[in-house]
Amino acid sequence: MLFHNIALIQAVIVACTVGDSYAQSTSTFQWPNAQLSYADLQLYEGDLSIFTDGCPMRGDSSTIPAQWLRLAYHDMSTHSVDDGTGGLDSSIQYELDMPQNIGEGMALSLNDFLSIGIVGPILGLADVMAMGVVFAVVGCGGPIIPYRAGRIDASTAGPGSVPQPQEDLATQTEKFKQMGFNATEMIMLVACGHTLGGVRQVDFPLIVTDVEDAFQNFDTTPQAYDNTIVSQFLQNTTQDVLSIGPNVTTRSDFRIFSSDGNVTMQRYHKK
Repeated sequence: MLFHNIALIQAVIVACTVGDSYAQSTSTFQWPNAQLSYADLQLYEGDLSIFTDGCPMRGDSSTIPAQWLRLAYHDMSTHSVDDGTGGLDSSIQYELDMPQNIGEGMALSLNDFLSIGIVGPILGLADVMAMGVVFAVVGCGGPIIPYRAGRIDASTAGPGSVPQPQEDLATQTEKFKQMGFNATEMIMLVACGHTLGGVRQVDFPLIVTDVEDAFQNFDTTPQAYDNTIVSQFLQNTTQDVLSIGPNVTTRSDFRIFSSDGNVTMQRYHKK
């Protein structure tokens, strides 16, 4: 299946691969290491997974795993390959008032990570957010993603460089390039990210224009980390409002998915 391809997984799980700032030291590595031991303890014996087991809904809209994935992606997408800044550094906690980060799921997800009581001097918020991505994917039936700790938490906000649905393809492609993704990886990342979640009408009234439609899922399996988003797009049965919504300007998924003539979508689609 599409979402069990390791190259694609490396693209979507940006929390574990792209733009992370890892603590560096010139001293000889010593074992046991308190930070890594504590990270392993939380990964294998901690309580973070209780939020994501079974891919639970949050209220009557999105799932908690979908919100955790969106939070991590918006945090890391401020990475710049040109100057080496940004990445998954928990700067999102200072960026919630930016238009790119609209939505109650952002603050609720941050509260999830902070309320469980594992963020501290040994394991920072960025590391916990990355761990949250691991649990979000596996909690919805996806694969177990390799994890490592050692990120440095930011103390200020990053730039407002998250791709927006109203932007044209050239602008979005350049933004993904700045993150370190080529055009093919951009398609893979967006498809994997949108296997979960959807769009809230109150947050994006120009995308979900029907005020009676509080939330629109990207596909018909919103609680499964699968390739339905791809198969329905290729079969012209998609309900993805970012592909077929009434506002042509915000059909960013359609522009991205079809940007190479559906070659990438077809390659990773298994009927």
